[in-house]
Amino acid sequence: MNLRRIVLLVGLVLLGILQCFSTIQNISDCGQSLISTNSLFLLNQSINDSGGTCIWLGTDEDDSILDCQGFNITDLGGTTYGIRVDSNVENITIRNCNVYGFTRGMFTGGSMIEVYNSTFFNTQLELELNNVILRNSLLNNVLLELNDGLSNSTFDKLTFENDSNIQMSNVVNSTFTNLDLRNLSSPLFMYSESDNNNFYNVSISDLFFLSGSTNNSFVNSSFDSSISSSNWSQTLNFFENNSYVSSIINGSGCIITAQPEVICDTGIWSIMSLVTNQPTTSSLFPFLSLYSVVMFLGLYFLL
Repeated sequence: MNLRRIVLLVGLVLLGILQCFSTIQNISDCGQSLISTNSLFLLNQSINDSGGTCIWLGTDEDDSILDCQGFNITDLGGTTYGIRVDSNVENITIRNCNVYGFTRGMFTGGSMIEVYNSTFFNTQLELELNNVILRNSLLNNVLLELNDGLSNSTFDKLTFENDSNIQMSNVVNSTFTNLDLRNLSSPLFMYSESDNNNFYNVSISDLFFLSGSTNNSFVNSSFDSSISSSNWSQTLNFFENNSYVSSIINGSGCIITAQPEVICDTGIWSIMSLVTNQPTTSSLFPFLSLYSVVMFLGLYFLL
């Protein structure tokens, strides 16, 4: 294939990509008006702001992409939002952004929001509603706040540094995979009604709290130090094939030993552990203790 054909082929490919969008708009400053459905918004330089909202998708930007192309969005003081997506906007992709500072580096109130290959520093990420994806990103001194109503979302391949953490409230049916939460103090807070979430291949250090959250699964994960809390859920959460530097101890004195994982039952609540090696009947069902089995057999033969 000669050079002329190669140039023609590349041109046709680029033309096909560009035709996917009704509008292509360059962003060169904070506060620009972005009102267009099915658009490609390109940040073409690093930008700074000192008040209000820097990039705001809040009216009619459905089915659009914001590509920062590796440029920086920096708060010079007093700016509330770095990137804001309002609740009436959906199907937005944000990629290749570096966000520094801001009260909230990113706020997403819409649904079907995807964030890729981005870094956030010294800020807070506030995510709501459903079908949010945050993947392949670095969070440095960042509070990842997952708020009421967040569901069916995915958080994958995130690295947290410098006392970043995750706070969850009423987050359901979401998946957390390949998260590095080591060397952080209190990296994960699960508050009331954060239920039916799945954690796979997550590295966690220091304190880990469950407070009124149920039916969450932790699989193939590692806990780097002793974990202690008086607020473990009173119903089942699941631990399978994890590793522990030391035991998990709750306020009632219940201990999950390192390996194999063992059910704890204080008579008030229990934590179920699903392990790869064969569990005992009493481990899977704490109420079926040896005493209960003996009493059952005795009553059976007496009757």
